[in-house]
Amino acid sequence: MRREAENLIALFYESAASPSRWGHALTAFANAADALDAHIVALDKTTNEPLLVVGHRGPLRDILAEHSSGWAVRDPLITGTLSTPMVPGSLMLSQDYLTRAEPAHQAFYQDVLIPRGLRHQAAWILEASPAVHAVVALHRNGPAFNRASLQSWDGVIGHLQRAVRLGMRLGQLEAQATRLGHVAERARLPYLLVDAAGRLLRRSDAASNLLNGRSPLHLKAGLLSAANDEEHARLTSMIGAAARGLGGGTIRLTAENAEAMQVDISPAGSGVANPFTSYSANCALILLRPRLRRRSPTAASLRQRLQCTLAEAQVASALASGHSPRQIAAMREVSINTVRAQIRALFAGTNTQRIGELIARMAAI
Repeated sequence: MRREAENLIALFYESAASPSRWGHALTAFANAADALDAHIVALDKTTNEPLLVVGHRGPLRDILAEHSSGWAVRDPLITGTLSTPMVPGSLMLSQDYLTRAEPAHQAFYQDVLIPRGLRHQAAWILEASPAVHAVVALHRNGPAFNRASLQSWDGVIGHLQRAVRLGMRLGQLEAQATRLGHVAERARLPYLLVDAAGRLLRRSDAASNLLNGRSPLHLKAGLLSAANDEEHARLTSMIGAAARGLGGGTIRLTAENAEAMQVDISPAGSGVANPFTSYSANCALILLRPRLRRRSPTAASLRQRLQCTLAEAQVASALASGHSPRQIAAMREVSINTVRAQIRALFAGTNTQRIGELIARMAAI
């Protein structure tokens, strides 16, 4: 059993990083525990409705849609189990809250579970917060699960609990970054996604261009930092509040020999369905609005000021508007190597080495 347990633990942590592997991991767990099926389920305790079910196979695949659409709100077993105080890591058997005779009178058992061979359940509590009840559950038709036999898996369940929390945290951030990223990238917005401490989680190409040049906002060891101490204190306070879903706002950042920058800060995590913690990803969305972006120089004016070719001036104008080299290549329908060569020519003509420096130089000309 030790080798089998080690293999399961490895599968659980593998699934945390690659969610598509949860089905394989939980199928292996069901087989090892002599169960017909296994799944992870999370319920919203305020509505009695399922938030998430992962790793299911076979019969459960057919009943989950039925349960979510109607049975969950009518199933008295859910109300009963959710009202019972439970500790994460504890084991709950269906015979603990269901008498031998009750399935004969429960429509959900008679019409849905028993016909599919899911008469008995055993579940370990993964989360028991005021808002969420989450378990990993095993199912079989008979005989009923034996507590002493299942408790031999308690050590494995501890790893599963940590893997689930890790996986949900990774998925939480990825989903948030993807959702915000698609919107912001389409709009070519200079945005940052940071945690409550101001640690960078994601940034757009347009934001990278700004942070690489002269800017009152910097990255130090992965953390956002304002050049002015007083403004930095306000910035970190606003980010912390926004990440907790408690506020946000706008701050104007300044620095010597740098363009002023307006920073809009708002909660990024509210509305994220995370069944294993709270409904917040603990992130803040930051939109950067430097003054130099308000009026981008035209290609014609840049060609005259920089004494460059028209193609190079058009690339310079696009960079000043916040577009990345890859976006410029796509817009101009040329290769990325062509755009890079034109940027190198602009560097040489302006005695700069980075895109941010080039943009600042154009603004100063």
